Amino acid sequence: GLSLGADEVIAGVPLTLYIDVANCSDTNLSARLAIEQKGRQAVVEEVTLQPNEQRKVIHTITFDAPGPTFVRVGAADGRLDVDTRCSLSVDVRRPIVWLVAGKGEGFSESKVGEGEFLRQVFRPQGKESKIIQLEDMELRLLFQAIPDTVDAIIMAGVALGAPLGQPIVDFVRGGGGLIVAMSPDVTPAAYQESLGPLLPAELDQPWRDAVDPEVFLSVRAMSGKGISTLFDEFTTERNGSLADIRVYNYMRVRNPDE
Repeated sequence: GLSLGADEVIAGVPLTLYIDVANCSDTNLSARLAIEQKGRQAVVEEVTLQPNEQRKVIHTITFDAPGPTFVRVGAADGRLDVDTRCSLSVDVRRPIVWLVAGKGEGFSESKVGEGEFLRQVFRPQGKESKIIQLEDMELRLLFQAIPDTVDAIIMAGVALGAPLGQPIVDFVRGGGGLIVAMSPDVTPAAYQESLGPLLPAELDQPWRDAVDPEVFLSVRAMSGKGISTLFDEFTTERNGSLADIRVYNYMRVRNPDE
């Protein structure tokens, strides 16, 4: 059997392919697994199984272009006259993301605004991003019905003064993504009034008044027995290491115990 370590498959983003293999004989078995993708040369993973052993073989895979495609795995040079191949159909996407940033924020040698930082990350050197389609939008558009073609909205330090209303609530509850990038300019009371139905907790003041590049927190995944988290795919260095993440500031919540 085959499965992927993500619900959303994004073009250009590596993810984990899990291959379920089993040795149904009573002797040791060495096998070569041929992993095929459309338009790519097959990659071979070698595995040795003990008698009657079942195991998940882990392989990192990347899909280059959006659209429907497949991945197929089979035993290379198989000795049995049977079809050992298993296929998985995949819908590869290039998400459309709206960026709503504070007006007039830019960047200088000493400061980069949240919106400009994200533009540089997703459009390196002014080129179009291959991973997402980032579109700059004005705040007023969040008061109107949001098209079904939009996958996520990033609010990057934008000034809020009134409730955003039902359109953004309908968008999120209908499966759309909302990322609220905090900023020193964010007023917690204004964000609570504007985004109240969508925030998981009431915001308090930032952890620190100013950022020191030498002071930061690290991230580690905390998952209970049998419970998966968003960070599980990054607990090893196969897909990136959580230890590389640095948190320089964050917004506290009023009642953390709740």
